[in-house]
Amino acid sequence: MNTSYRFIFAAVSAFVFFGQACAQFDGAVWYTLTVDTLEEGISQQALATTPYQLHIAYARERSGGGWDIYYRFYDMLGGWMDDRVVESGMPCSRPVIAAKFTDEFDIAILTESNYDIYGCIIHDPTEPWEMVNITDSPVVDMSPTVALGDTALHAAWIMDFDGTYKIAYIVGSND
Repeated sequence: MNTSYRFIFAAVSAFVFFGQACAQFDGAVWYTLTVDTLEEGISQQALATTPYQLHIAYARERSGGGWDIYYRFYDMLGGWMDDRVVESGMPCSRPVIAAKFTDEFDIAILTESNYDIYGCIIHDPTEPWEMVNITDSPVVDMSPTVALGDTALHAAWIMDFDGTYKIAYIVGSND
């Protein structure tokens, strides 16, 4: 059997075996979360879920320049909560979020600002956010990521030592 016949046989066999593949979203609902003219941005870790809840962190362009960090929460029983400002006084970007629910909520947001990593953990979606500088170092710290384990927060980011890049990691208690 020559090569072209093998290809046609493989293609026909794949079609017969798998059929016509397509994505179907039965009963999907699309929401528009923001309706203003300011630009928004999300990171690759913009969503976190817990049973029955969805947590979102995103950056919104300030009308005078720069970015604010926002948080939004959805509960299956209560619906969408209004946007809440996490940080509006610093030049922040790339917020990441992690959430868990055991006895109470733990929601963590980390962000970049002035080449440092800032973060906050709250235990209730309605609590005020108080960002603290986690790194406070003379090197460039960027691209944070965060996860919440059963008893600890895990975070990592990239450190730039004049063109030599390293990954930093911390583990800490919930507060």
